[in-house]
Amino acid sequence: MRKRNWLALMAYALGLGAPAAAHHSHAMYEPDTQITLEGTVKEFQWVNPHSWLYLIVTNDAGEAEEWALEARAPFRLGEQGWEPGLIKAGDEISVTVKPLRRGARGGLLGIVRMADGREFVDEF
Repeated sequence: MRKRNWLALMAYALGLGAPAAAHHSHAMYEPDTQITLEGTVKEFQWVNPHSWLYLIVTNDAGEAEEWALEARAPFRLGEQGWEPGLIKAGDEISVTVKPLRRGARGGLLGIVRMADGREFVDEF
């Protein structure tokens, strides 16, 4: 009986980590592809559990497209030197991202290059 209780407890404990690993999967992004986008910040959401950057990019046809870029949690960004208000609506920036696999206008934020030359790294 003790052995069965111990095994049940171990199985339960090991199972607790699975949801966390699944939640933080980046399987929706192209792992081996990086693209650079230049555009105007529409909005930067400094929120938990993930921050979001919305960027207006002009495509090759001259049309404006909105890209949704996922970033890490504010406390993780803060460890890299980011702070609230760093990126503001109207800022002209360049970003390097891992795009979504399905081809939609979105991606995993990697590097932000500000107009003044400063660079801020996120996931890469």
